[in-house]
Amino acid sequence: MQNVFIRLAGTLMLSCAALLSFAQNTSSAGTANYTHGRELVVFEDNLFSEPNGTVPSRWEFVDCVTKASKYMKNLWKMDDHSLLMKTSYIHLKPKMNLAGSLSDSFTVEFDYQLLSPFASALVVVMPDEHKQHCGRTVCCRGHMIRFLRSGDIEAYLNVIDTRVDTIIVNKENVGKYSGSFDTLSWHHGVVDYVRGTLTMYVDNKMILTVPRYADVPNNVLFGGWAPVRYRNVKIATGPYSDPLMVLLKGKSLTTHAIRFDVGKATITPESNSYLTALSDLMKKHAKLKLKIYGHTDADGATSDNMVLSQKRADAVKEFLQRQGVSASRLTTKGFGESKPLDRKNTDEAKALNRRVELIPQ
Repeated sequence: MQNVFIRLAGTLMLSCAALLSFAQNTSSAGTANYTHGRELVVFEDNLFSEPNGTVPSRWEFVDCVTKASKYMKNLWKMDDHSLLMKTSYIHLKPKMNLAGSLSDSFTVEFDYQLLSPFASALVVVMPDEHKQHCGRTVCCRGHMIRFLRSGDIEAYLNVIDTRVDTIIVNKENVGKYSGSFDTLSWHHGVVDYVRGTLTMYVDNKMILTVPRYADVPNNVLFGGWAPVRYRNVKIATGPYSDPLMVLLKGKSLTTHAIRFDVGKATITPESNSYLTALSDLMKKHAKLKLKIYGHTDADGATSDNMVLSQKRADAVKEFLQRQGVSASRLTTKGFGESKPLDRKNTDEAKALNRRVELIPQ
């Protein structure tokens, strides 16, 4: 029955022209930045460097019930830096820096858009592939997490028996989205795993928690009941922490939680909570003074990046001033691309180099 539903959903696709028109008239999800408190980013792909109409280089197909290779033509990278899955048969695995070795705490976040009444986004968290389980050689044992068009989330225990080409699915948990949900827009999905508990969010709302998850997942797959689009996919691992407290010990802090619009010094809304916490800390500890250093990646002209980094540092200072922190306690400087933390030309390296340093004076 499951296979029949997948095939039915896969046939209900919009035309290419309709999809492109649809893409131009929908709003973008607000990124929640759930990963910023994690210790290590192991995957980040905004698809900017990929040519349109190609299979993205930082993803790989996973053969489960069907042979994915014959469906490659149904996967598109579109000109708005999104990934379009036009068929329900595709399963993709991000090529993580530490492939197959997520810790006992990690976060997966992404933007998604559903393009038909039957579409849903699918994230599978799973242990190593091809493990023996209950006498079967399985390919995709794990939790299937479906982000539905209503904003609801369904989580299933999913076992694929590769010997008989069969999916065994047990419906376990359903979470309901409260309030109005714009079915045509981009939305932000999060799967958070902390020592045996899975928690799922949509647009900053906690929708579903699965406690006592039996397996330790170290792989992530993306799929969906097509057509579905993804962008801004990010995976981070390691425990959460409160990094601001190191400032009170006189130690410097490098943060990626303060974000800006691309090529601009405009602070994005998801950074507000972090900056508000910083301002609260400074108001509580009146003797704390900070140097604010801005850094960019190496995209664009060196001189432009130097100016941009200074403007971004100034924007942080202005935010703190509006929150009641005296300007006399804040100094700024921009370094542009001159002090990279990672010189590789990858999305993860660029994301690492785009940062703000906070240094107690």
